[in-house]
Amino acid sequence: MPENDIDTTVIIPVYEQPELLHEALKSVVRQTYEGFEIIVVDDNSDTDMAAVVNEYANARLISHSENKGAGAARNTGIEEANGKFIAFLDADDVWKPSKIKKQRKEFSKSGPNVGLVYTG
Repeated sequence: MPENDIDTTVIIPVYEQPELLHEALKSVVRQTYEGFEIIVVDDNSDTDMAAVVNEYANARLISHSENKGAGAARNTGIEEANGKFIAFLDADDVWKPSKIKKQRKEFSKSGPNVGLVYTG
């Protein structure tokens, strides 16, 4: 997907747990919304996360050289993001297929005064 078609960046911080990362990534690529990129930030895992991330064409991996925690991994993802909107997904969670679409719709309806949309 060309960068100019990206309006949302999905950031997934991960430390170990490659099997859970697979499930998280699957839930993102199954989204009914188009126009997003996926950035996985590996927080210095011993596991080869590139082997997992490389299975998904629209995902890229950034690796920390030392363990800094999930917050730092999210910040790294934000720094590398091309999207106007940021969506966070933990590696041990999954999304329903319409999550991004529904949240982007809320932003569109609400106008410029809304800076955050979240779900339970």
